[in-house]
Amino acid sequence: MDRIIWDNQVSSYLLFLLSLFSGVILSFAVFFFTKNFQGKIIKRVKSLIIIMVLSISMHIGSQFFDISTDVYHFAFTAAKMLYVVSFTWLVIKFSYVSIERIYKIKHIKETMLLTDQVVNLLKKASLFFFGVVALSMILNILGFNVFSIVTGLGIGGLAVALGAQEILANIFGGITIFISGIIKPGDFVEIESYSGNIHEIGMRTTKIKRLDGKIVIMPNSQIIKSTIVNHTSDNGIIQTYV
Repeated sequence: MDRIIWDNQVSSYLLFLLSLFSGVILSFAVFFFTKNFQGKIIKRVKSLIIIMVLSISMHIGSQFFDISTDVYHFAFTAAKMLYVVSFTWLVIKFSYVSIERIYKIKHIKETMLLTDQVVNLLKKASLFFFGVVALSMILNILGFNVFSIVTGLGIGGLAVALGAQEILANIFGGITIFISGIIKPGDFVEIESYSGNIHEIGMRTTKIKRLDGKIVIMPNSQIIKSTIVNHTSDNGIIQTYV
């Protein structure tokens, strides 16, 4: 007679483990089969395929349990979380491909002044946005009310929001600098009381190398609010931006 453990038969656990084990074996097979492939498409979808295989195997295995038991609920919840991860991974990879394809279109690239830094910034923004969405969905699957959590933060949440406001202002300032092309690495500029060559434009700050070799680090939000004299241009004319 089949023994009962946590309201489910032992055979149900064995079938669940068999399904999960099959998924793991198939994942390893996908990993080793595609290991020597050099194509970009294979490299992009390999991780997605592995996560999806594990999701499906977990889902199939959970069906062997009695749906009224906690074991079924746990296994099925884990499967749904893996589905969210795999779907989010797919969307992020698709956004990466879309951004790269737009970057390769000459007309758009020249019109929007797209650079490698802008592309990397857009990829990071895409990862952050869809990562937050995925986290919210996972918390919802686990039974948490995301809206209540955010509301319950109260004063602490307000403090975090105010702290993040400056960070976001600098990031959007960096995007404005990248897209507008008002300054570029190597340009000799005057910004407020500082003058020198643009050494690096980052996500939150811009580094200016003065004539004495010292580096001045300025927040991007401050730069876009300042009067900028750019002594470097294609036609040799001094350009002033406000």
